Amino acid sequence: MQEPLPEDRRRSDVRLYGPHAAAIATIMGTMLAAVLLIWLNYQAMGRPDLARRAGWIGIGLQVLMLGVGALMPNNFALAMAMLFVQVAAAFWGTRFLQGDAIAWHLERGGTLHSPWRAMGLGLLVGFAIFFVLVLALTVLGTTGAVKVPAT
Repeated sequence: MQEPLPEDRRRSDVRLYGPHAAAIATIMGTMLAAVLLIWLNYQAMGRPDLARRAGWIGIGLQVLMLGVGALMPNNFALAMAMLFVQVAAAFWGTRFLQGDAIAWHLERGGTLHSPWRAMGLGLLVGFAIFFVLVLALTVLGTTGAVKVPAT
C-alpha cells in the first residue's frame, strides 16, 4: 500500500496520468514515454525520490528492450510482439506503482491529464529518441566507426 499524498499535494488542481495514458504514450514513444509519465506523476505527488528511482529503472528497462530487439530477427510479427510487451509493461507497471495513489486521488475529486496530452508527450519522446539515434549514426558514420552503406 502506498502512502497518501503529502498535505500540500492534496489539492484538486494536481493532475496525474493514469495507466491508459502510459499505454498511449508508449505506443507513440516507446517505454521511455511511460517512464516520463510515471516520473511526472511522482513529481506531482511530491515524491522526487520515487521519481528518480522510477526514472533510472525505466531507462535500464528501455536499454534492455533495445538490446533484446537488436538481437531479434527483422520480422513484423516480432516487432508487434515487442510493442505489445512494452505497452503491457507500461500499463501494468503504472497500475502497480501508482494505481492506489491514482485511485485515492480520483476518489477525492482529483482529475487526470488528457490522453491527448499523454499522446503528445509520447510523440515528443519518440522524436527525441529518433533525433538522438540519427545524430549518433551521423557522428559514428563520419568518424568511420560505423560503415554506412552506399545508396
